Amino acid sequence: MAWDGSVARKLKKKFGDCLVKEDYKTADGVNLGKWVQKQRAAKKKRTLSKERVKILKDIGFVWVVGSGTSKKECS
Repeated sequence: MAWDGSVARKLKKKFGDCLVKEDYKTADGVNLGKWVQKQRAAKKKRTLSKERVKILKDIGFVWVVGSGTSKKECS
């Protein structure tokens, strides 16, 4: 899947956030949960560009999912 900010914006619009289960797939088989995890991992490794970090920050992307954060059941 090519990277653009539209993926994150669509997630935010549909679910209200980007907290989807890692195995969540769209009806057409796109693994959005994996995409979200890859963005978090890339930021942690400092391989995610500043532009992409800004796009995700601007929509309220959650970078660290911990005990105080619940994941949506997206089935």
